[in-house]
Amino acid sequence: MTTANDLIKVALKLNGNLGQGEDLNSYDADDGLVRLNAMLDSWWNERLAVYQILRETFTLVANDDDYTIGSSGQINTTRPLKIVNAFITSSSQDYPLDIISVEEYDSIVSKTITADIPNVLYYQPSYPLGIIYLWPVPTATNTLNFDSWKQIQNFSALTPELALPPGYQRAIEYNLSIETAPLFGVSEVSRTVQKIAIESKAAISRINAPKMIS
Repeated sequence: MTTANDLIKVALKLNGNLGQGEDLNSYDADDGLVRLNAMLDSWWNERLAVYQILRETFTLVANDDDYTIGSSGQINTTRPLKIVNAFITSSSQDYPLDIISVEEYDSIVSKTITADIPNVLYYQPSYPLGIIYLWPVPTATNTLNFDSWKQIQNFSALTPELALPPGYQRAIEYNLSIETAPLFGVSEVSRTVQKIAIESKAAISRINAPKMIS
């Protein structure tokens, strides 16, 4: 878990504006938040989205094995890029679901087999609505809990905590160190910081170029 304040603090340490053991003052933190959101806004123009991991719940419908997810879908929420963890809650007990690939889902011979509690989940990230498939077909109205990657437009404040997928925090910190350098009178950041900023941003750019199923 991290906060915008944490990201800004590390960024200013990387470009030499903040010393070891020093803390952000409110003015620098506010300026850093503006630059952080401006940087993320520019990444959207590069089709480079930033994600957070959120947990959501949904009450299943008996004998229904697929659910649309997205704005105005059966699960009416922001369409996730991917689902990374899921489990079923039944009578106060949690039953983990295996997240499987499209190849694994296609290999299931009989997709009409039923059970009170499913044991696998396949997520098809189609657009504009994704589709969640459960197997076996659940026959009870239990609760589906799932953790997914959701796009964030910007950081609304300095202190709310959020979870970022692997690699995102590093990319934001190092690129923000370059973004904030001129604002705080730093003419140039180190070559090491520049190198890591480029490499870490390229890494998450590759993540954000999935092959979508239409």
